[in-house]
Amino acid sequence: MKEEKPREIAWLYKALGHPHRKKIIEIIGEKGRSGFKELHESLNISVGALYYHIDMLNHIITQDDQRKYILTERGKLAYKLLKTEEEQLSSLWLRRVKKPEGAWPSFLATLQQIFIPGRLFLYISAQPIQGIPLTAVIVAFGTWIAAQANLEFILVFPNTLSRAPTQIATSFVVSWLIFFILCDFVTIILFKRKGGNLTLLIESAFSLLPLILFSCIWYLGRILNFSFTMLEATLLPLPFQFWTIGMMSTAISLSKGLRIDKAALICFIAVYINLTYLMLRSTV
Repeated sequence: MKEEKPREIAWLYKALGHPHRKKIIEIIGEKGRSGFKELHESLNISVGALYYHIDMLNHIITQDDQRKYILTERGKLAYKLLKTEEEQLSSLWLRRVKKPEGAWPSFLATLQQIFIPGRLFLYISAQPIQGIPLTAVIVAFGTWIAAQANLEFILVFPNTLSRAPTQIATSFVVSWLIFFILCDFVTIILFKRKGGNLTLLIESAFSLLPLILFSCIWYLGRILNFSFTMLEATLLPLPFQFWTIGMMSTAISLSKGLRIDKAALICFIAVYINLTYLMLRSTV
């Protein structure tokens, strides 16, 4: 029992490790209850980002009969800690949770930030308009390099068969838009989550960066007159495809306010539909 309370406090501190989540607790704690619209106006963040933070607080806040957010018993403890015991809480957390030591854990943490850029996507979720210019650059370069590498993209699957340059260039843009529409549609069907469309559109373009990197590698192979075997051509895209799926799952999670497991489910359903289409196409 003595260990239970420190663990509870440490868990609460981890859940409240973001200023927006702290602000949500403070608003509800001070007013007793709060609606979604009020929280949205107070925090001035996107709908998707607010849904994400609320989902992260699922054991701390809940909704009453009028769909207003209120604190649970655990939430009341969190509010009390935020208001009266913040220094003590920080000290406890620092004592109990040590930072990873050594080069290897730091290297893994750096890799995680590179391959799954959650902080970048969270920034885009808060200010999606600022991501539009870079999105245009990503899509333009992805279209150009796909044409140079002679790769036709069908969502996350590259087709190495020779196609007309116009068809190849169009395929990259169309794949980006269909991937976005498909994930948005599945999100609405499964979890009734709407909004955050601009954020998801922008972040889905960023999620295609691994496939753009694959296109660069393939193009380099063409320049060097390197011939890939059928097995190599099949296996080489796999890590880049999984990388894209991981980034897209993060994008869905933040833009639609869903837990990462639900977002990953949506992404894999989209990929399954993609595979089904490819199999049907090959039989025609």
